[in-house]
Amino acid sequence: PQAFTVKPVASDRPQAELEAVAAFQAKTSELSRQVASAGNKLSEAANRIKHLQAALLQTPKASQQLFAGLTQLDNQLADLQHRLNGDAVRQQLNESTAPSIRSRVGSVAYGHWGTTQMPTQTQQQDIEIAENDFKQFRQDLSAFIQNLESYEAKLETAGAPYTPSRDLD
Repeated sequence: PQAFTVKPVASDRPQAELEAVAAFQAKTSELSRQVASAGNKLSEAANRIKHLQAALLQTPKASQQLFAGLTQLDNQLADLQHRLNGDAVRQQLNESTAPSIRSRVGSVAYGHWGTTQMPTQTQQQDIEIAENDFKQFRQDLSAFIQNLESYEAKLETAGAPYTPSRDLD
Protein backbone atom coordinates (compact mmCIF):
# COMPACT_ATOMS: atom_id res chain seq x y z
CA PRO A 1 0.00 0.00 0.00
CA GLN A 2 1.10 3.49 -0.82
CA ALA A 3 -0.34 6.63 0.79
CA PHE A 4 -0.92 9.65 -1.41
CA THR A 5 -2.64 13.03 -1.35
CA VAL A 6 -5.02 14.13 -4.09
CA LYS A 7 -4.62 17.74 -5.07
CA PRO A 8 -6.73 19.63 -7.61
CA VAL A 9 -5.10 20.49 -10.89
CA ALA A 10 -3.81 24.03 -10.85
CA SER A 11 -6.17 26.43 -12.57
CA ASP A 12 -7.03 30.05 -12.59
CA ARG A 13 -10.50 29.33 -11.22
CA PRO A 14 -11.09 30.38 -7.62
CA GLN A 15 -12.03 27.80 -4.99
CA ALA A 16 -15.33 29.64 -4.39
CA GLU A 17 -16.44 28.77 -7.93
CA LEU A 18 -15.82 25.06 -7.35
CA GLU A 19 -17.76 25.28 -4.11
CA ALA A 20 -20.66 26.98 -5.92
CA VAL A 21 -20.65 24.21 -8.56
CA ALA A 22 -20.67 21.55 -5.84
CA ALA A 23 -23.50 23.33 -4.02
CA PHE A 24 -25.57 23.51 -7.21
CA GLN A 25 -24.95 19.84 -7.92
CA ALA A 26 -25.94 18.92 -4.35
CA LYS A 27 -29.12 20.99 -4.67
CA THR A 28 -29.96 19.29 -7.97
CA SER A 29 -29.20 15.88 -6.49
CA GLU A 30 -31.54 16.45 -3.54
CA LEU A 31 -34.33 17.67 -5.82
CA SER A 32 -33.80 14.64 -8.04
CA ARG A 33 -34.09 12.35 -5.01
CA GLN A 34 -37.32 14.01 -3.91
CA VAL A 35 -38.79 13.80 -7.42
CA ALA A 36 -37.93 10.09 -7.60
CA SER A 37 -39.58 9.54 -4.22
CA ALA A 38 -42.72 11.33 -5.39
CA GLY A 39 -42.72 9.16 -8.52
CA ASN A 40 -42.61 6.06 -6.34
CA LYS A 41 -45.54 7.35 -4.29
CA LEU A 42 -47.53 7.90 -7.48
CA SER A 43 -46.75 4.35 -8.63
CA GLU A 44 -47.89 2.98 -5.28
CA ALA A 45 -51.09 5.04 -5.50
CA ALA A 46 -51.74 3.75 -9.02
CA ASN A 47 -51.41 0.19 -7.73
CA ARG A 48 -53.77 0.94 -4.84
CA ILE A 49 -56.35 2.40 -7.22
CA LYS A 50 -56.10 -0.65 -9.47
CA HIS A 51 -56.91 -2.89 -6.51
CA LEU A 52 -59.66 -0.56 -5.33
CA GLN A 53 -61.32 -0.73 -8.75
CA ALA A 54 -61.43 -4.53 -8.55
CA ALA A 55 -62.67 -4.46 -4.95
CA LEU A 56 -65.36 -1.90 -5.72
CA LEU A 57 -66.96 -4.28 -8.21
CA GLN A 58 -67.26 -6.87 -5.42
CA THR A 59 -68.52 -4.48 -2.75
CA PRO A 60 -72.04 -5.34 -1.58
CA LYS A 61 -73.00 -1.77 -0.60
CA ALA A 62 -71.25 0.01 -3.48
CA SER A 63 -73.02 3.26 -4.25
CA GLN A 64 -72.86 5.54 -7.25
CA GLN A 65 -70.88 7.98 -5.10
CA LEU A 66 -68.19 5.36 -4.49
CA PHE A 67 -67.84 4.74 -8.22
CA ALA A 68 -67.73 8.49 -8.91
CA GLY A 69 -65.22 9.01 -6.10
CA LEU A 70 -62.88 6.39 -7.51
CA THR A 71 -63.11 7.92 -10.98
CA GLN A 72 -62.25 11.29 -9.48
CA LEU A 73 -59.23 9.82 -7.66
CA ASP A 74 -58.07 8.16 -10.87
CA ASN A 75 -58.33 11.50 -12.71
CA GLN A 76 -56.42 13.29 -9.95
CA LEU A 77 -53.70 10.65 -10.14
CA ALA A 78 -53.43 11.08 -13.91
CA ASP A 79 -53.07 14.84 -13.45
CA LEU A 80 -50.33 14.41 -10.85
CA GLN A 81 -48.47 11.94 -13.07
CA HIS A 82 -48.72 14.38 -15.98
CA ARG A 83 -47.33 17.23 -13.87
CA LEU A 84 -44.43 15.17 -12.57
CA ASN A 85 -43.55 13.14 -15.67
CA GLY A 86 -45.06 15.00 -18.61
CA ASP A 87 -47.41 13.79 -21.34
CA ALA A 88 -46.42 10.17 -21.95
CA VAL A 89 -48.58 9.80 -25.07
CA ARG A 90 -47.10 12.84 -26.79
CA GLN A 91 -43.60 11.73 -25.80
CA GLN A 92 -44.17 8.29 -27.35
CA LEU A 93 -45.26 9.99 -30.56
CA ASN A 94 -42.12 12.12 -30.47
CA GLU A 95 -44.18 15.29 -30.18
CA SER A 96 -42.95 18.30 -28.28
CA THR A 97 -44.40 18.81 -24.83
CA ALA A 98 -44.09 21.34 -22.06
CA PRO A 99 -41.24 20.40 -19.73
CA SER A 100 -42.30 18.42 -16.68
CA ILE A 101 -40.75 18.65 -13.25
CA ARG A 102 -38.83 15.42 -13.80
CA SER A 103 -37.62 16.42 -17.26
CA ARG A 104 -36.30 19.77 -16.01
CA VAL A 105 -34.35 18.14 -13.19
CA GLY A 106 -33.18 15.31 -15.43
CA SER A 107 -31.89 17.59 -18.16
CA VAL A 108 -29.89 19.62 -15.65
CA ALA A 109 -28.49 16.48 -14.02
CA TYR A 110 -27.55 14.99 -17.37
CA GLY A 111 -25.96 18.18 -18.64
CA HIS A 112 -24.19 19.37 -15.53
CA TRP A 113 -23.21 16.61 -13.12
CA GLY A 114 -20.21 15.52 -15.16
CA THR A 115 -18.55 18.91 -15.23
CA THR A 116 -16.89 21.41 -12.93
CA GLN A 117 -18.16 24.37 -14.94
CA MET A 118 -20.65 26.78 -13.45
CA PRO A 119 -24.23 25.93 -14.39
CA THR A 120 -25.68 27.87 -17.28
CA GLN A 121 -28.41 30.43 -16.75
CA THR A 122 -30.88 28.00 -18.35
CA GLN A 123 -29.87 25.22 -15.95
CA GLN A 124 -30.27 27.53 -12.98
CA GLN A 125 -33.69 28.66 -14.23
CA ASP A 126 -34.79 25.06 -14.85
CA ILE A 127 -33.92 24.07 -11.28
CA GLU A 128 -35.64 27.16 -9.89
CA ILE A 129 -38.80 26.44 -11.91
CA ALA A 130 -38.70 22.75 -10.96
CA GLU A 131 -38.32 23.63 -7.26
CA ASN A 132 -41.28 26.01 -7.36
CA ASP A 133 -43.46 23.56 -9.31
CA PHE A 134 -42.43 20.70 -7.04
CA LYS A 135 -43.28 22.67 -3.90
CA GLN A 136 -46.91 22.98 -5.08
CA PHE A 137 -46.85 19.41 -6.40
CA ARG A 138 -45.88 18.04 -2.97
CA GLN A 139 -48.83 19.80 -1.36
CA ASP A 140 -51.19 18.44 -4.02
CA LEU A 141 -49.72 14.94 -3.65
CA SER A 142 -50.25 15.02 0.13
CA ALA A 143 -53.87 16.12 -0.36
CA PHE A 144 -54.37 13.34 -2.92
CA ILE A 145 -52.96 10.68 -0.55
CA GLN A 146 -55.31 11.92 2.20
CA ASN A 147 -58.25 11.72 -0.23
CA LEU A 148 -57.20 8.20 -1.21
CA GLU A 149 -57.05 7.11 2.43
CA SER A 150 -60.44 8.68 3.09
CA TYR A 151 -61.88 6.84 0.10
CA GLU A 152 -60.42 3.56 1.34
CA ALA A 153 -62.18 4.12 4.69
CA LYS A 154 -65.49 4.67 2.88
CA LEU A 155 -64.92 1.50 0.88
CA GLU A 156 -64.21 -0.38 4.10
CA THR A 157 -67.50 0.87 5.56
CA ALA A 158 -69.32 -0.35 2.45
CA GLY A 159 -67.99 -3.88 3.04
CA ALA A 160 -65.34 -4.04 0.34
CA PRO A 161 -63.01 -7.03 0.22
CA TYR A 162 -59.42 -6.64 1.35
CA THR A 163 -57.03 -4.62 -0.82
CA PRO A 164 -53.29 -4.18 -0.32
CA SER A 165 -52.25 -1.03 1.58
CA ARG A 166 -55.62 -0.78 3.28
CA ASP A 167 -55.67 -1.25 7.03
CA LEU A 168 -58.25 -3.62 8.36
CA ASP A 169 -59.46 -2.82 11.85
